[in-house]
Amino acid sequence: MLIAVSLDSVSPNPPMLPAANLAEVLHLAGLGQNLMDAAFTTVIARKHYGNEIDESELGQRRSRAIHGVV
Repeated sequence: MLIAVSLDSVSPNPPMLPAANLAEVLHLAGLGQNLMDAAFTTVIARKHYGNEIDESELGQRRSRAIHGVV
């Protein structure tokens, strides 16, 4: 997102990110990034520690993060 914003500021072409909705676009991109991070760490934790890792405090926090976005 930072690269897209930077390119928009120097490019003569129409912007990739609409200036009128930039805050909403960045908000949704942040939610998407957090969702991917939580899902990725859940998969890695399960691979190394098994599904019981979901019952840990971190596992529950990741689950809440995923369900909070979806």
